[in-house]
Amino acid sequence: MKQYLVFLSFLASFYFGTTALAKGFAVIGDTQRTLGVERIFLGRKQNDSQRERIVQALADAKPSYVVHLGDMVDWGGSGNAWDYYFDLMAPILQNQIPVHHVLGNHEYFGMTDAKARRKLKEIIPDLGDVTWRSIQKGPLLLILLNSNRSKLSKSEWKAQATWFQKTLQECDLDPSVQAALVFSHHPPYSNSKTVGDEEDVIDFFVPAFQSSKKALAYFSGHAHGYEHFLKKGRHFVVSGGGGGPRTKYHEGSKRKHEDLFKGPTPRPFHFLMLHPGANAIDVEVHGFYEKEEVGVLDRFTIPWSP
Repeated sequence: MKQYLVFLSFLASFYFGTTALAKGFAVIGDTQRTLGVERIFLGRKQNDSQRERIVQALADAKPSYVVHLGDMVDWGGSGNAWDYYFDLMAPILQNQIPVHHVLGNHEYFGMTDAKARRKLKEIIPDLGDVTWRSIQKGPLLLILLNSNRSKLSKSEWKAQATWFQKTLQECDLDPSVQAALVFSHHPPYSNSKTVGDEEDVIDFFVPAFQSSKKALAYFSGHAHGYEHFLKKGRHFVVSGGGGGPRTKYHEGSKRKHEDLFKGPTPRPFHFLMLHPGANAIDVEVHGFYEKEEVGVLDRFTIPWSP
């Protein structure tokens, strides 16, 4: 089953990578199960039923494609973990909905860096020879980064940063691209009590993102919840609500960043739906907190021009 679903995802990604129009698409992050050590020593919940509900709701939304923000699995070196992931994603993959993956830190767990390179390329064929890439979807350019600096050599990290800056510069001059959206696993900014800001992302990716004329929004996971920041006119969205153990957030005067979402902590299990339109991209946050029905919990608009 896993090999069949991987093949379907690869074919769909290849076909839709350059031909898909900018229709509604989904973003989800952190679908990993909770590690035993987390459950035993930290009291974190497993969330199996919640994870299955949110993925099924995403499939029912029938997006034209999905961007997964990483931490697909709890332990990348485990075949059972990957079997669980592909079973979880079966409602999406069996409908030949392309899924474009960003690598999270959990994908590297349990493997040497060399083995991880080989195995992850085998499991996720659209990664290619490097683990960062851009994909054009109609007027949108999706830029998928690998923010796992410790898993890349110094030369690879520098090459990615240089490539990112060049890609945005070329995007600004390309009349076929109306806007660029950036995706990485680690968030530049978060009020999470568990992970917080990622300085490497801030230092190496945010300046080029902020300088680009067409880069409108930066999406990330890693912090297991939903956050929405507006900085210098650009949107930063943390979407790590795919079923991993939810985190708590600093509130009030302890927050480092003003969050446009005023929901309680812990944040909902959720995914994002993005609908490009004539003048803007409309974003909906679909999710639930505990046992209520999946619904739209937040909405905002990203104008085409920042």
